[in-house]
Amino acid sequence: MIFNNTNKWWYSIIISIMIIWFLIVLTSWTFNLVLSELNDTKWMFNYIKAFSAAEWALELSLLKIKEEWYWYYDKIENNINNRSIILSSNPLDITLFSKSKDSILSYDMDSKVNSYSGSISPLSYDIIPLFYLDDIWEKKVNKIKLNSSSFVNKLAWNIVSDNWWLSGVWIINSSTLWNYKTALSWSFHFSNILVDSFLSDSHNTNSYLILFNSDSLNNIEYNLIATVGGEFFTKPRAEIISSAVIGKYKQNLKTMLDNTEYLNILKYSIYSN
Repeated sequence: MIFNNTNKWWYSIIISIMIIWFLIVLTSWTFNLVLSELNDTKWMFNYIKAFSAAEWALELSLLKIKEEWYWYYDKIENNINNRSIILSSNPLDITLFSKSKDSILSYDMDSKVNSYSGSISPLSYDIIPLFYLDDIWEKKVNKIKLNSSSFVNKLAWNIVSDNWWLSGVWIINSSTLWNYKTALSWSFHFSNILVDSFLSDSHNTNSYLILFNSDSLNNIEYNLIATVGGEFFTKPRAEIISSAVIGKYKQNLKTMLDNTEYLNILKYSIYSN
């Protein structure tokens, strides 16, 4: 009888241990599941919040472009600064910014360049503002070089300013004279002038290079360079990269801005030799 009672006692202990072990495993699994769900919920919340903030950054950049027009260039750095914390709970006090709760906004208008390579479809145009604007002042290009590796005799171009323009076919360099046309009081005057002289004239603050592919079958590849260091022009088609970071989550949006489409009316000023 003593042996049987002892067996029952050990049997009860083993059953109790197994029940306790099962409860520990079940509790741990449930706890991990709850933590995982909480992390997933937080990840999804921050993911959506970062995406929304990136869209907000895009809208902010488009608003700046609308206010200043298509040749405007601006950039918000991807770090904690007075402009990037605009969506935080305390946007006027950078010391109260929370990396885990608040979004860091940034955007870059990839429009200002000193060298650009493009391709023009048959019977199509590229329109390039030979200047750009930032928050300080407007700056123009005084010297350019235009190269094309194929079908250069089919590449017609105009440089259009307020009341006068240049036109030609072929490439552009600093030593070639091109027809110089002015329109004053609806009368036309013709002469010759260097492209660089035309661009550097103090009266030409806003000049546009209009390229036309007169070939009906082939694309024309070209390269435009501002040959003076520190001078930039605006791309015919530019990208806006807008981003937002919250904690360890980041969202990026890329938007194409087609300046040629906005400046489409200028294509009707095309003339060629």
